[in-house]
Amino acid sequence: MNLTPFRSALLAAALVVGAAPRGHATLLIAGQNLTPGIAISGTNIGDPGDLRGTVVVTDLVPFSFSGVSGGVTNYVIQQADNTYGFAWIISLDVTSQPLEQLRIGNFGAPFPLYGDFLLTTVGHAPDHIATFTDGLLNFLFFDSQLQAGETSSVMYLNPHARGYTRNVAYDLTAGNNASGAFTTFGPGAVPEPSAFLLAASGAVLLALRRRVRQLE
Repeated sequence: MNLTPFRSALLAAALVVGAAPRGHATLLIAGQNLTPGIAISGTNIGDPGDLRGTVVVTDLVPFSFSGVSGGVTNYVIQQADNTYGFAWIISLDVTSQPLEQLRIGNFGAPFPLYGDFLLTTVGHAPDHIATFTDGLLNFLFFDSQLQAGETSSVMYLNPHARGYTRNVAYDLTAGNNASGAFTTFGPGAVPEPSAFLLAASGAVLLALRRRVRQLE
């Protein structure tokens, strides 16, 4: 476990950003999948729906598909009220093709829930989130793709979960190409550390693969 204060290394940046107008995290409703989804504008420390606390799990997962390569860092954050939120950072290799979406399947938390990106982190921010009635959702770099050598802002979902487990599937897309399915963390009972190595159930993986590639 990595018990690290989330955002502590970015305190100086947070103080600068704190002068910006106050906002709030986007409250996500199921079915916001009209192209390109709902626009997101980021959150500051202390905004409603913000995510901050102690990092209890960090996991870097490499990926490579169709000329797109890099890694996704997965975070579980324990908040002051002893609930959990979940965050992701995408980093592309300097030789990578651009990336368009991070698609998360069967997250396991009922809508509505808060989701956005953190303004107090340096990186290429997604501009929209699309949600689907079956609980799937996409972070989209719709207006500006994530480019070679770039790192995304911290993207997060904050369901104030009472526990966490690794049973959520995700993939990444570029144009009509998609990566294989990977597993990440979502709401659930706190597992033993060895349980983190379990793959997502076949039902979760199939649900992710059934997602429509083109937003309607």
